[in-house]
Amino acid sequence: MPDLSEVLQVYLSAATCDFGRIRERLAANLSNPPTLIVREQSTFLSNGGVLLDSINVYVHNCNAVFHFVGTSSGEFITRAEANWLLRRAAE
Repeated sequence: MPDLSEVLQVYLSAATCDFGRIRERLAANLSNPPTLIVREQSTFLSNGGVLLDSINVYVHNCNAVFHFVGTSSGEFITRAEANWLLRRAAE
């Protein structure tokens, strides 16, 4: 079993309406546990927490983040998420 310090974590970022299916398929095809873990937004949707918080924690520990730019900007954040961002920025 590989040393856990050698595990690479990657996050794929892209607007769902432009790249959602591709993003999910790419993450699934690139992941090679236990040495390479690739996640994307839908991985975090069912955890019951604030989506931005879940992604923030994961991205903070990532070795790389790939952002795919399309014609859409994604969804607007909620008021609760905006307040959370403001609190985090003050820390």
